Amino acid sequence: MADLAYHELYQIDPVAARRLLVKTYQETGSVRATAQRWHTSRQVVRLWVRRYAAEGEEGLRDRSHRPHHSPRQVPADLEAQVLQARQETHYGRQRLAALLHQRGLDISPHTIRHILTRHSLTSRRRKRRILYATPWAWERETPFTLIQVDVKDIRDQEALGTAHTTHLSRYHLPRYQWTACEGRTRLRFLAYSHRLHRTNGIAFLLLVLLWLRAHGVETPVVFQTDWGQEFGGTNPARIAQLTERFLRPLQGDLKRYPLGRKGYNGRVERSHRTDDEEFYRPLLLTVHSLEEFLSLAHRWVYLYHVLRPHYGRGMGGQPPLTVLRHLGYQGPDSLAAMMPILLDPISTDLLMACDPDAGNDLLGHYNVYVPLTLTCRMGHAILSPALRLHRRAGRLWWPRESGALSRSAVSLPASRCEQFGVWKGGGVPTLQGSISMWRGARPDSRIRFDLTSPEGRMAKRLYVGNLPYSMTDAELQEVFARVGTVVDATVVIDRETGRSRGFGFVEMSDDATADAAVQQLNGAQVGGRTLRVSEANPRPSRGPREGRGNR
Repeated sequence: MADLAYHELYQIDPVAARRLLVKTYQETGSVRATAQRWHTSRQVVRLWVRRYAAEGEEGLRDRSHRPHHSPRQVPADLEAQVLQARQETHYGRQRLAALLHQRGLDISPHTIRHILTRHSLTSRRRKRRILYATPWAWERETPFTLIQVDVKDIRDQEALGTAHTTHLSRYHLPRYQWTACEGRTRLRFLAYSHRLHRTNGIAFLLLVLLWLRAHGVETPVVFQTDWGQEFGGTNPARIAQLTERFLRPLQGDLKRYPLGRKGYNGRVERSHRTDDEEFYRPLLLTVHSLEEFLSLAHRWVYLYHVLRPHYGRGMGGQPPLTVLRHLGYQGPDSLAAMMPILLDPISTDLLMACDPDAGNDLLGHYNVYVPLTLTCRMGHAILSPALRLHRRAGRLWWPRESGALSRSAVSLPASRCEQFGVWKGGGVPTLQGSISMWRGARPDSRIRFDLTSPEGRMAKRLYVGNLPYSMTDAELQEVFARVGTVVDATVVIDRETGRSRGFGFVEMSDDATADAAVQQLNGAQVGGRTLRVSEANPRPSRGPREGRGNR
């Protein structure tokens, strides 16, 4: 042990090191000899010999480093209020200082930081590693050049609790909040929906762009999103196509942050926590209808933009609208008052109005929306739900708002149906035969039917195999357009990889054109591959599953 220096032993066990110093001194009776043996100073030996003589074994332990006299120490009652406010709100030091100021207590954010540190209520921030060329929000000083976009699932039991999520379901309030957060000023635009799909996602981006352009914002806008299917998924070709069709005409662009790196959209992610803490938790249980919900959300937008202070980077405790004014915005203040709306009833019509010539890249259920009205009599009840038509699959979708069907069987002759609008396939669609549903059919249950036009039956659907893996929907349509008019062309995409599966489906304008396409293109060379073209086999109808309650 004598070859081991005191400071080395001290790193292992401070009390044991001091005890050995005292023991060596008791054996040698010399401070100098003890210091030499343990490779330390005589002052250290005298210190611990003196402490041991005065206090015994307890004197070898560390003492508190707290000063004996603290004339500027925060009073205990004020410190208790700081800790209580922190426990109630989980705010940072700046927002805690503002909150306590509203309660009549003036205390510096730096003092609050010392209090939180003393009670181990702070954590050191980890330094971010820059791994990708994706822009961070604070790198953009010009407003509206970068807008972070995300979807929040309001029905989050972990964030809101069972009472709030049950309340959402009981009163049929929207489940999803669509948020676009301007990266520099934290200005946000909100919308809501019952469904999470791409049609609503692209419609939301369009609404935000239209709102900005209507208020004189001419800056090219980059929307930065995650990799969800609601914003185009993982297929680069699809993302580029959606951008070109819907956003580029308004100087908009759609980008992805690196996969798994949510920090690049940190500001919109953090704003969702603010929604939970200051909007949904205290106010959601007071709302009992969609109109009340949207009205309250509009007031929350006003509070967030005009009155609520923000303490993030570059905000200085100012509301977003004030910061936007300081950065040179000269337009109307109504820019910060975009009314949150429900996307579901308008998203399909909006996208079809913006790009009426194509629709095959919208979500399947809402590819084409034909407002058919179906009235069915069940006992003494009459339901008149609007049915949504998926042109490619030939299905009707029973809307969620209509409720479940409780009768064992419901059959509706074609004569009991009314049709409105024009189907893109030509003419006015009619229902042939009847629509039948099994017992306990829930909303969104699939209902098979035959769709015809006044000119005749819908044209054949063609299967196209052995496609080049790089081929897009537009390129497939161009190949068959050499034969005749193409109603729809779709390349099937793998859900997991986002790549083409090497086959697709095409609908021609009539049977004669479809037969001609089979004769001319079956065996043709396209992109170095031999196409296989034939009439597509109809998908077998699925009835209720056995052993699962016929749900």
